[in-house]
Amino acid sequence: MCDRRIEALRSQFREWIPDIVIEDWKDKLPEDEPLHDRGKARYLAKFRDTRGANHAADAPALASFGIPYPNIGSLELLYTVLTGKPTGKDAPEFQEFVDWSVQSEIIQTVGRLRAHLRPNKQLKYYFSADYDLSFLEEHSIKVTTLDAFEITPLAGTLTQIGRWEVLKLLSKALEIGQDIQKIPQAEIAQALGITQGRVSQLFSSIGGWKPFKKLLVPLLENLKGRLINFDWEDMNFLRATLELPLKESLPQVVNQVGIGGWKDFAEIITIASSDIQMGLIGLLLDLPNL
Repeated sequence: MCDRRIEALRSQFREWIPDIVIEDWKDKLPEDEPLHDRGKARYLAKFRDTRGANHAADAPALASFGIPYPNIGSLELLYTVLTGKPTGKDAPEFQEFVDWSVQSEIIQTVGRLRAHLRPNKQLKYYFSADYDLSFLEEHSIKVTTLDAFEITPLAGTLTQIGRWEVLKLLSKALEIGQDIQKIPQAEIAQALGITQGRVSQLFSSIGGWKPFKKLLVPLLENLKGRLINFDWEDMNFLRATLELPLKESLPQVVNQVGIGGWKDFAEIITIASSDIQMGLIGLLLDLPNL
């Protein structure tokens, strides 16, 4: 995750929970902010401040950035000492040992909140990295997976941010009664201060600017009216499609709309549940988990 997205998440976490403790690599900690304030920790250096210390014992939440991989050379030596077997970085048994080490570090970091001493308080741990945390559920820790964009749009990818800005422009246009189907790509490019080529690039995965508008309109306008050719099988298809990986689900939706027609699609969206509608918005914004 790039520094821009990390800083956006830090700021959002701090806005939500002023006393949150943030853990990151030593060279990533902000130089212009104190690590402690009024006797309370604000930032912790990974591996340095997260072992054998109670810096987050009274904190309402803890956020950590990056996967806590120990030095791989040190792990190889430790593995050999513990097992008596020489190893290489690609050996399956050693990879399992690496996974165990990383998961142990994550569990230890979660433990910095000392939740067992505060059983009546709801504490939160934000792990900001691309790593499967399902193993925490084995320790009775509830895990919720979010895209960084869902925490704050500023932490999104460039594609997500670009589409979000377009979405805001179109929403404002609808509020003043403008027909967004008639808004050309050139107008969007001018309003956002980007080239038409960049606009095309933002929506290339769904066939371009026009398909994006057609998919978005029924969601934004919340169409009402009689259902003419509605078929519950279409709704079941849509629900199942949204459970597919992003690269599969979006083309499926676009293809189905092309087969059934935009009018029928709009009618389906009108009575779809909020989960399905939000799922489609997530697809349009490039959010696989929404």
